[in-house]
Amino acid sequence: MPSLKHIKTRIKGINSTKKITQAMKIVSASGLRSVQSSVSNSNAYLKVFQRLLIDVNSKNPELFRRYISLFQNKKESNVLFVVFGSDKGLCGSFNSKIISHITSELQVNKNAKIFCVGNKISQYMQAHHKENIEKSLPFFRKNNKKISYNVSALLSREIKSVFLNGEFSECRIVYTKFKSVLNQQVEDIKLLPLQIDEIENLSCFAKSDKEIFEFDNNLEIILEKLIQNYINATILHVCSNSLTCEHSARMLAMDSATKNSDKMLKELNLLYNRNRQAIITKELIEIISGAEATN
Repeated sequence: MPSLKHIKTRIKGINSTKKITQAMKIVSASGLRSVQSSVSNSNAYLKVFQRLLIDVNSKNPELFRRYISLFQNKKESNVLFVVFGSDKGLCGSFNSKIISHITSELQVNKNAKIFCVGNKISQYMQAHHKENIEKSLPFFRKNNKKISYNVSALLSREIKSVFLNGEFSECRIVYTKFKSVLNQQVEDIKLLPLQIDEIENLSCFAKSDKEIFEFDNNLEIILEKLIQNYINATILHVCSNSLTCEHSARMLAMDSATKNSDKMLKELNLLYNRNRQAIITKELIEIISGAEATN
């Protein structure tokens, strides 16, 4: 039977932990509210570039195929996975779902390379698949703790540089897509080379849809800038979803931890009272026994 002092120490420790989990839940809930709107905004922004690409392809399919062929490398068949995780832990299964997906992909394609975005993904890959790491970056750069188009553009340039210099045949993005607070899903999408059929499927636009954009200037110059902006918008959308899912997962994890703390405190308080009652009863018995022995 544990001593009363030991039980009180545990109760004190769990109360301290409960305060921390409650505070982290509030912080994550606040962070979720601030970034949740960025998911719908970035999605609307991305759809504009998807529609533009579809219209350019409809206007001049040969130019589109010729420009896209610049991103194709027929000599190599390796795949570059750009994997988005979090910089910090205590967010439930957020990182483990991503890790599980990419681990299964590496079992199929052992020569695939990983571009890690997020310290937790990088740490796992360093420990278990170091030979597959192509590059590692934190999700947030130094002195920059917010999602923005400029940050996404910088990241997309780095991804594009690694893809072209590494002579990969395909670049895929693995991230967590936000659907609701209770529903996040791991997504695996192709970034490069662009496939117009996949863009149509992602954007829910069909080839038969009426063109809504007209192009006055040189279509080749427009296409060159359009593809770069499309990649930037895709990375912005991925970052917004990933960060929103991280806040959501951490909020739920801290809420669960707080509830578990309440349950443990209830059990420990009950155990403390029972032990205290047993000690009092034992002392009373000893006093009564001593009094009877003297009579």
